[in-house]
Amino acid sequence: MSTEWLVVVRDTPVNNRMEHRPQHFADSPPKFTANGGKVIMGGGIFNSDKPLVADGSQPLPPFAGSAFVIRAESKQEVIDFLKQDVYAREKVWDMDNLEIWPYLCAYREEKTFKA
Repeated sequence: MSTEWLVVVRDTPVNNRMEHRPQHFADSPPKFTANGGKVIMGGGIFNSDKPLVADGSQPLPPFAGSAFVIRAESKQEVIDFLKQDVYAREKVWDMDNLEIWPYLCAYREEKTFKA
């Protein structure tokens, strides 16, 4: 039986996230559970203490990494899944310091993916 896993993967100190972002977004929809994939929820985390304005009217603060909820049979399956992403392959993510915990969601609000 699958488990949900809460994942935090920080960016490496020097990376080309924005260069690889279009490919990351292009590859993302098939990974979503709604499309038969493993990702229940995912998005960027930021180096900021201020609320985000994500409507395009202001620049985003610097990225700190990414956070996910992923459905998988094991922690190793989560790691193997993440290694397939362009951010892992191009060393945007610090794959040596993944944080992964079994997760039991009490509430989830639907949100539509916007590339």
